Amino acid sequence: MTFNNWVKDGDGSYLLTLDGQVYCAEAVLNTANLFTHRAHITVATNDDFCIVVRILLNASDGNIQGVCRDFLRELVDQELRVIVRKETAELRRAIITEAFAPLEEACHNEPS
Repeated sequence: MTFNNWVKDGDGSYLLTLDGQVYCAEAVLNTANLFTHRAHITVATNDDFCIVVRILLNASDGNIQGVCRDFLRELVDQELRVIVRKETAELRRAIITEAFAPLEEACHNEPS
């Protein structure tokens, strides 16, 4: 049985295979961490440079398809956060350096 990109496994869990060139491990792990209160999630890689996510609900009365859908939405959000963080890293470093420059200067100008 499939649900979008998800494949249902025999134990009731759902498996999703992600392209490791599209989604980074950091985004997948951040997403998995956000869902630990709703499901048991394992993340692994395979020989095809793919990331395999397995989701098994913590409670039997939950909606696995809803969790899978929410997981994919959150994964896109986390991937974009990683991209923006990388793109703005130099600017963030410059701002922090500038903000702490007066403090650094004050430390060097203190009498011994």
